[in-house]
Amino acid sequence: MNDVKVTRVFREAWIFVTEYYFVWLKGLLLVGIPLAVLGWFLFPLVSSWSYRSILVLTCLAFIIAFGFAYVNKFALTVIRNPQMVKLYFGYAVWYSISDGLLTRLFYSFIVSAVQVLILYMGWSAIGINLGVASLFAFYRRAVSPEAIVIFQFLFPFLFMVFYLLFTYLVDSHFFLLSYIIQDTSSRDNLAKPLSFYGCLRKSVLLMKERRGRYVLLSFFLASFGGMIGLGTHLLMDLIRQYIGPLLGELDDLLGLIQMIPVLVFSSFYCVFVLVVRTVFADTLMENDTEVVDFGD
Repeated sequence: MNDVKVTRVFREAWIFVTEYYFVWLKGLLLVGIPLAVLGWFLFPLVSSWSYRSILVLTCLAFIIAFGFAYVNKFALTVIRNPQMVKLYFGYAVWYSISDGLLTRLFYSFIVSAVQVLILYMGWSAIGINLGVASLFAFYRRAVSPEAIVIFQFLFPFLFMVFYLLFTYLVDSHFFLLSYIIQDTSSRDNLAKPLSFYGCLRKSVLLMKERRGRYVLLSFFLASFGGMIGLGTHLLMDLIRQYIGPLLGELDDLLGLIQMIPVLVFSSFYCVFVLVVRTVFADTLMENDTEVVDFGD
């Protein structure tokens, strides 16, 4: 198994992002925007456990599955053939959609259906039955202002601890699953296709000695995201402070200007996270001929 160094993964990912940023961005937005809009209209239709809600949840799981299948396939394609994707962008997008689509979509649907079910059950238990707003209101009445300040200060650290524990104990086992699904389903792969259980087993096996590296990778990405979020917030405050008085009562225009750094930084961060994770995954899979064998 390859000796994966986190610093090398970040260095390679930075090169891919800086040299092919707009290739990544175009490929993601081309399919991501229609799927996001469709999901945005479908999600409010989910109310309770009913036939309609189950049907809508199934549609959402299908949308997420298609998104996973396309994004991960496109990411692997760019990582392995960046120049070809840049030159033949339209073909690369079509290849990322169509190559072994039925198998990829079916396997990805299994994963996304479980995720949607868990998220919806969690939201039903906490967000609907208890009420998140009511919990915060009760918390503010029950404790002192000093305790609230301490909680707000400690929350980022507590969140990071629980996030890393979840990453190590759960997420690390299944990190490679989506990427393995893309490769084993490809028509160009000379290796024998794996079943869904085979993909799951291979993901756990390949990550067995790399879970610590994956946690470290996740920690750096989460910290980087926090810094970007803080920088974006400060930049929005500066815009409000210095540009706001010049615009007077044009609040809509001010809000639009404030959204510019949000869109720029968030899009860069999303692309960078995807590239880092894909470089890491490709490094782990590239020498395993049971997963991928594209010949010479």
